[in-house]
Amino acid sequence: MKKNATTGKILDTYELAELIEALQADVQNLSSVVGRIAEKELEQHSVSALAIAVGLGFLFGMFMRRL
Repeated sequence: MKKNATTGKILDTYELAELIEALQADVQNLSSVVGRIAEKELEQHSVSALAIAVGLGFLFGMFMRRL
C-alpha cells in the first residue's frame, strides 16, 4: 500500500492509476513545451547565423573591391 504524501491517506490501486495517468499527462505536456521552446531557439539562432554570414560576406566583398 502507498500513502498519499499530502494527506497521509492510504491509496488504492485505482487512485494510484489515476495519479500515474495525471503524471504521464503532465510529463507529456512538459516535453511538448520544452520541444517548442527548443525549436524556437534553434530557428532564432539559425536566422542570426545567416544574418551574420551575409553581413560578413558583404564586408569582405567591400574590402576586396577596394584592393
